[in-house]
Amino acid sequence: MANQGVENVSSTALLHRAPRHESPWINHHLWYHAKPEEVPTTQAALDLISHLTRHGMHVLTLPAVSADDDPDYAAAVMRRANRRGIRILPNVGPDAFAARDAADLTIDERFAIASQWFDKGAHGLELGEQMANAGAQHSTHWDVRELQAWMKFMNDDAVMSICLRGSSFDEIAQRALDDYFDVFRFRVVGAPQLSAQNYFEQSSASFQMFDAAGALPSWNASWEVLTNVSGQLSRSALLLTTCYLPGIVHFEKDVHLQSPSTRHALRMRDSLGMHKANVLIDTTTAADGFIWLINDRVSMLLNFGPYSYDIPNDGRVLMSSLIALPESGSNLVLPPGEVAWVQR
Repeated sequence: MANQGVENVSSTALLHRAPRHESPWINHHLWYHAKPEEVPTTQAALDLISHLTRHGMHVLTLPAVSADDDPDYAAAVMRRANRRGIRILPNVGPDAFAARDAADLTIDERFAIASQWFDKGAHGLELGEQMANAGAQHSTHWDVRELQAWMKFMNDDAVMSICLRGSSFDEIAQRALDDYFDVFRFRVVGAPQLSAQNYFEQSSASFQMFDAAGALPSWNASWEVLTNVSGQLSRSALLLTTCYLPGIVHFEKDVHLQSPSTRHALRMRDSLGMHKANVLIDTTTAADGFIWLINDRVSMLLNFGPYSYDIPNDGRVLMSSLIALPESGSNLVLPPGEVAWVQR
C-alpha cells in the first residue's frame, strides 16, 4: 500500500494537555514495583536499587517487612536509595504483608512499621493491587482515608499509590473519584484489545479519568497488561507506546528489559520532557490501521495493520519496536503490529 510520508500528518485533536503547574512528583515518572520474591534479603533490595538506578528508575516500591527479619532493613534501604537518588515507597498492602507471613498484624503494628519507614525518609506508601469495587474504607485492610491523613501528617509531600483492578473501566473510574489516591494505575479484567478503531476512545477516557481524579496519568506496564491488551500490536510495540505517554509509567520485574529500544526510550522520554508534554492524536488514516501521536519533539506512528507503512529514511526515525526496520528503496518500512518514534 502507498502511504503518506511523515510530513503529511494532519487533522489532529488534543489528547492531553500538560499541567500548568508542576507537582513535586511530575519528574519522578519511572516507577518499579518489586514483588516480594525479588527481595528475599536486605542485600537483594540494595542490589535492586543499584540495578534500577542504572536503568533510570526514579521510584521503587518494595515490601515494608523484610523477609530475613533484618532490623536494619528499612534504614539500609533508605541509605542506599538516598545515595542513588531514588525514592522509596514501602508496600503496606495486604498481599505484601501476607507474603511475609505477617497478615495477622494488628493495625497498631502496621502503623508502627509505616512510621519506621517515614522516620528513615520514605516518600509515601504503596497499597498494591486491589479490587476497585471492594469499597473505599477497608479494601486494603486499612481505613484508607485515615491512613492518608496520617501519611500527610508524617510528610505533606508523601504520596499514596495503588493499582485498581476492576471488571470495567467505569468501575475503576468510579472508585478513583470516590476515594482519592495521589497515584493510581489500573487493570481492567477482560479489557478489549487495542485497535486502530478504539485507541482514541480508550486513551482519551483514561486521560479524562486521571484529570477528573486530580492525579497524574499513570500507565500500567505489567506483563499481564502488555500481554492481554496489546491486541494488534506486538508486546514490544505496546511497551514503547506506553513509554511515549506523559505521566508515570509503572514497571514490574524485567519489563524494562523486554525490548532493546526501551532503555533508549526511557532516556529520551526523560531528556526531552515527554513525561510532561502535550499530546495530540491524528486518526486520519485509522481506517487503514495507522494512528499518530504527536508532541512538541517526537511523533509516534502506531501501525495496527493490516498494511505496512513507508517512512522516509532521512534519519528522523529515532527508534522502533523492532531492532531494525526493513528498508525499501529510500524508505524504512514499519510492518503491521509495530510502532516507531519519529523526530519532528
